[in-house]
Amino acid sequence: MNSLETDYIILIIKFRTDTQTLKNVSNDIRRAFLGLDRGSPKIPKKIQEIVNSNHELIKPIHFALMKDPIKTEVAKGKYKIQNPAVGAAIIYEYIGLSQEFDTSINHFRKYLLSLFEEKKYNYLEYCSDVKLIIGKELD
Repeated sequence: MNSLETDYIILIIKFRTDTQTLKNVSNDIRRAFLGLDRGSPKIPKKIQEIVNSNHELIKPIHFALMKDPIKTEVAKGKYKIQNPAVGAAIIYEYIGLSQEFDTSINHFRKYLLSLFEEKKYNYLEYCSDVKLIIGKELD
């Protein structure tokens, strides 16, 4: 059996479901956490700056909204299925140097915690939890 190689960082963000503005929230989170032009902050670039690296460290490879279908009665005996987003999952590929991995992840974790605690950006007001998961791929 070959050794384990760390390749992926998975970020799970849970949304508060007591709001009607989740469409804007999910778009803002997508832009920021994928590092898109209109996103703020551009998370992949921010991590590179915090670690003071000369090269990109994380590359977003997947973004998905987590949905939770809800059946609501709109009229007597008539129902509508709503499918609100209850969270988002972002998968990053770690493309930095292997010797920088632990430092990069620790900085990423600390930055995320401060970002979500400070709620500096409006869309973060609608987030209830964040989890950072390190994935390993077997060779």
